[in-house]
Amino acid sequence: MNHFIALELNNQRGLLSPGESHHASRVLRLQAGASISVTVGDGKVYRARITEANPKETSFQIEALLREERKPLLKIAMAPTKSNDRFEFFLEKATELGVSEICPL
Repeated sequence: MNHFIALELNNQRGLLSPGESHHASRVLRLQAGASISVTVGDGKVYRARITEANPKETSFQIEALLREERKPLLKIAMAPTKSNDRFEFFLEKATELGVSEICPL
């Protein structure tokens, strides 16, 4: 089953982004009625069925919740570097990776 990240979910229906829609319809050649797994990035993974396959906007209907994952609590302690730019870069990337607490030493 192919896994996609959805833009939004509303009342058991959702949309894939234009990039994901292109990949689903053109590259994988998925048609309406195909089964996929979808997440919005909140730790929940759903089984869904494509209702409309379009390269610009693919819609789907959620059928079931497959699993719900809890993110582990991540904490990092770091000594600041000489350059503020490098420390800001570290803060940005650590936040993107899901670090919940950063303690400068």
